[in-house]
Amino acid sequence: MKLINRLLAGAVLLAVVFIGQEINPEIILSSQYLEQADILVIKIPGKQIDELSGTFDDSKIDLFEGPSSDLFAIIGIDAKKAPGKYNLEISFTDGYKIEKTIEVRQRHFPVTKMIVTQELQKKGYTASKIMINIADNDNPTINKILSGYTPEAIFDESFAYPLKEIKDIGAYGNIRKSETSKIQHLGTDLEADEGTPVFAVNNGVVKLAKKLDTYGNTLIIDHGLGIFSLYLHLSEFKVSPGQSVNREEIVALSGNTGYSIAPHLHFSIKINGSSVDPLKFIEIAEKEIK
Repeated sequence: MKLINRLLAGAVLLAVVFIGQEINPEIILSSQYLEQADILVIKIPGKQIDELSGTFDDSKIDLFEGPSSDLFAIIGIDAKKAPGKYNLEISFTDGYKIEKTIEVRQRHFPVTKMIVTQELQKKGYTASKIMINIADNDNPTINKILSGYTPEAIFDESFAYPLKEIKDIGAYGNIRKSETSKIQHLGTDLEADEGTPVFAVNNGVVKLAKKLDTYGNTLIIDHGLGIFSLYLHLSEFKVSPGQSVNREEIVALSGNTGYSIAPHLHFSIKINGSSVDPLKFIEIAEKEIK
């Protein structure tokens, strides 16, 4: 009996010491070694948003509550971000601070020929006209939308794919060159016959549903916190600007509009202006945000 009492007293003492011990908060990173066009997911278990703040490369980090009530942040590493080491800092109101070094490595994008078929030439497309129109018309229209900012997450779960079946037929980031110019393909081309249903990848608000000369019928959905999904070359819109949409809701039909060689869906993701690989974005977000 005396031995049991001593053991119990020791257990109580250990419990008291453990409870009294200050336990520093932690953060969990999807990776500390990234490539251009990757995403970094930060998980902060069990903390409240108003208790902390953070920066990456001196830019503010957006935090949101995940399905498990843990906090998360999604940082986009732009396809053209200079390789190197960048500082990540998370600060708590009690003065505790966590600093990490994130290394961004160069990604080697394939180089392909810019193709302009005879059919496209008959429609007035040439390599130089495509480049001029993107710079002077299509990109300014899109960038105006992307410059907007919704300060809270509209979504409350991870992201889904925009098509029922996913087959990559146009690699993200490939550099398309003509004799006089080149352009980087900042999206992924997915196989889709004309009229294939296109789904919203998450809850959001439609910000653009408009025909653009080079990108064709273009849809942009704002998911909050600077995250936008883009769907190009559509044949038909099923939603209108200002409309709220739900994850996996049909928002359009795929097509062959604009500078497009054959029916397909061009799919892009932008995070606070950074262009990221959209299929990797969905894969990593689905794995990490639970």
